Amino acid sequence: MKRIIILIATALAFAVAASAQTAQEIAAKMEQELAKGDTQGIAFTFDMKIPLIGTASTRLSYLGDKDRMDINFKDDVKTVWRDKDTTWTYENNTVTVQIEPRKEDKDNRSMFKGLTNGYKVSIKGETADTWQIRCKKDKSNTDKDAPSKKTIFVSKETFLPVTYPLKKGAFKMTARDYVLGVSEDEVTFTPDKVNGAPITDKR
Repeated sequence: MKRIIILIATALAFAVAASAQTAQEIAAKMEQELAKGDTQGIAFTFDMKIPLIGTASTRLSYLGDKDRMDINFKDDVKTVWRDKDTTWTYENNTVTVQIEPRKEDKDNRSMFKGLTNGYKVSIKGETADTWQIRCKKDKSNTDKDAPSKKTIFVSKETFLPVTYPLKKGAFKMTARDYVLGVSEDEVTFTPDKVNGAPITDKR
């Protein structure tokens, strides 16, 4: 009986310690975990709700200078693999692959780097599994694309973001389900991954 009481007291002590962390400490730990994506790789899902059209959902996976995008928008389903020079696009509907030089575009890695940079953070609330970190844009933040405020739901187990909603104009966006650890195979195109689909090389 005494042993059970000690175990319960220990568990409660850990719970109190976790809940006693400040918003700044939680945000700092989250940024440390996200930074591991540079070496371990990282994956997350990005949803964009487009008015009158629907929601486009993309699972993004990054490792070094390679990435993979699994895109699902209504009937348009495709998988895109990229390295620093080349893009491979597998069109699920037409069952074809196109190889092209990689084009310069916006780097979505900003979705997992410096999420709280230029923001004042506070704890908005918490559940048994997550903290709700409120981020309010600081006056020193000159990034015009940065939202004025956002709330990041942070896992108490992993310190990774569980979800955070964003809004830009009429577009509602959500980043969610962050996971550390991406294999080389996941972000590398090989013909066996497209079930014999014909390949057109446009490089």
